[in-house]
Amino acid sequence: MPETATGPLSHDACISLESSSTYGRFISSHSSGSFVTDSKASNGGPGIAVNAAELLLSALASCALGLVYKKATELGISPTHASVKGYCKRSEDDGSRYDFITLLFQIKGVHADEAQELVDSFVTHCPIYNTLLRGDSNITARLSD
Repeated sequence: MPETATGPLSHDACISLESSSTYGRFISSHSSGSFVTDSKASNGGPGIAVNAAELLLSALASCALGLVYKKATELGISPTHASVKGYCKRSEDDGSRYDFITLLFQIKGVHADEAQELVDSFVTHCPIYNTLLRGDSNITARLSD
């Protein structure tokens, strides 16, 4: 368990990110393996592996589909397929923020009102989404047209 100045830090998840011999390339280790992540080429990195913005969108989408299928099971419905596309745009005025983060859901094999209930459940329960939302991010989640 990680240590702080006041003792052990309780946690739900933990990763370790380390630099590699390639400038702008990092190795992320987690509980069951590791993967490579890169800085974007525009920041001097290789720009080949997944980047930070893509990792953020992947985390949101993973939380989304996990919660969609959990809620579907609770409701006794079975989507035949679900997908999420994530988009974000970095602010030109303040490069430390995103102008928007948008998640578009497609949920097949259920009625439109059921699909909306599944998206609403994600919005209500995802700690990543809600942390960003409460941090005054322009984040939205909706069914795709």
